[in-house]
Amino acid sequence: MDKDSSRKRKSIDPLNTDDASNCSKKVYKSATKDEEIIGIPSEKLEEYKRIRRIKEFYPWQLEFMNDPRLINGENALLTAETGGGKTLVAELLIIRTMVTKGCSAILALPYVALVSEKVPIFKALSEVFDITVKEYAGLIHTYPIPPPNNTLYICSYEFATIVCTRLKEADQLKEIKLLVLDEIHMVGEALRGANVEMLLAGYRILIEDQIIAMSATVGNIQQLTKWVAGFHYHSPLRPVPLQEHIVYSGRVLSVKGDQLAIERVLNPQLPWYSELAFEIVPEHSVLMFCNSRKACEDTCSILCRTVPRQV
Repeated sequence: MDKDSSRKRKSIDPLNTDDASNCSKKVYKSATKDEEIIGIPSEKLEEYKRIRRIKEFYPWQLEFMNDPRLINGENALLTAETGGGKTLVAELLIIRTMVTKGCSAILALPYVALVSEKVPIFKALSEVFDITVKEYAGLIHTYPIPPPNNTLYICSYEFATIVCTRLKEADQLKEIKLLVLDEIHMVGEALRGANVEMLLAGYRILIEDQIIAMSATVGNIQQLTKWVAGFHYHSPLRPVPLQEHIVYSGRVLSVKGDQLAIERVLNPQLPWYSELAFEIVPEHSVLMFCNSRKACEDTCSILCRTVPRQV
């Protein structure tokens, strides 16, 4: 790097506390030696690790969360592989914003099940970081919407729009300083894509504060980054190697590029997913997706009836 470019980078460094004129939106100071994530005290971060049962962060997580652009309020599109650690990043960004700014935030998720999963996690963290957690999804909601007071509203896409609208009517939307929108790729869905678009567009029109959009499967990154009006950060890390297989006609086929190879033949006396699942459980966990609630219930019933004795 030449001297001119180095000098230019230094002049716009938002963490350079010696030159406040270059950073009108500066929020935090530079990280100290004992501070992994700027803005979160070390003792609080250790409590977070204990509650979430993690030992350390991936390097990319620290790099992204300490990015000067993010710290100073720029919007961001975060893309990372499934299992790469987006969830922890979202949690810590929400906590940092609420703690350092004394404000409220919205976490928008696509499914009621995801909202129900997130609420107990943040409630476990609420005492440590002195925040209030409110759930808005499905049949669970509170009206009138309580005023934001260090409140995290965990909502489905549709309820997130309602929360923004009601807070705007009460002249309280200005207390929301961060919107985290997970699974942003769903904006391309035929049925619910309009809800995602309405939420993001409405938030940008009603209040000019930070938006963090996340996804693992975005195709048109440049277009989406422009729409979010921020910068793009991508992590290629995949902690668990992806091995793709197809089950067809009682056979397990391994996928290698555009080639298929028969790997094994399954027991015809058992449902294929039962045999495969109980080869992994209980030593490890299995995540299964079904296309409806009824299909989930039926699959669970079949699995219960086919549990091997040794399990």
